[in-house]
Amino acid sequence: MEKSEEQWLIQGKKKKALPTIEEEPADLIQFTADDVKEELQYWQNSVYCFILGANPSWDIVEGFVRRIWANYPIDKVSFLPNGIFLVRFTTAASKVAILKQGHFLFDNKPLIVRDWNEQVELTKENVKNVPVWVKLYNLPLKFWGKCLLRIADLVGKYIKSDPATADKTRLGFARVLLEVPFGKNRPLYVKFLDEEGNVVKVNVECEWKPVLCTVCGGTGHDSESLSPMIAVSTPAAVRTTPVEIPHKLQVSWNKNGTYTQVNTPAKNPVTMSRQEIIQAGQNSVSFS
Repeated sequence: MEKSEEQWLIQGKKKKALPTIEEEPADLIQFTADDVKEELQYWQNSVYCFILGANPSWDIVEGFVRRIWANYPIDKVSFLPNGIFLVRFTTAASKVAILKQGHFLFDNKPLIVRDWNEQVELTKENVKNVPVWVKLYNLPLKFWGKCLLRIADLVGKYIKSDPATADKTRLGFARVLLEVPFGKNRPLYVKFLDEEGNVVKVNVECEWKPVLCTVCGGTGHDSESLSPMIAVSTPAAVRTTPVEIPHKLQVSWNKNGTYTQVNTPAKNPVTMSRQEIIQAGQNSVSFS
């Protein structure tokens, strides 16, 4: 008897696991190039996208892309359950123009845009470089001209300055958009020599950190920035991550990827997933 999944046979008070039987059909159907041609043509003017450090609702995403790409006719925005969405343009020229622009941000978080083709895997993997807005503090006025580009290159690859920096109307800090490697912390400051050989120190602040958190698995922050919400401790034998979120809910990390509530009033601790923890404190907790 063929079983699509493991089933249990009840025998009195005992349960016996029946082995799963996997059988392939005698004759596998095969599709031809003509069978899939129409669907490939349908998606050929599409890009697939995802936002690092955020997973907004579909209506917000659709409104956002239609606004920033208002000059490029969009036929459809479609969504996958893993936070990836496809944008289908009415013309190939629109798709090419978007891919050439290269850098987009959603709430200061990188919007990754990639070409779709039939060989591509719709995943969030292999992100090497991301655009990040960076503020440079204590920058003397004499370096706000062409020197600014060279100073910015000490942090990442210069893309552009924001309007207030370019117009020199806000002088508290210089704000520049840089392309930086994903997964590496940026320096807290940079140093260089002025025209007289004096050392000048400029403080650096990234508006979004291009790093992956080793505690919660999120992006845009490191484990240290989670404190006091998440405090990391390492006992001699076993590494444990105590987690504290609002409503006096305290949980500790398990090896299987779940968290166990350690201060529950119930006699037995409650084991839950990270998503359940987020939902428990969703009114005041942010992991981004």
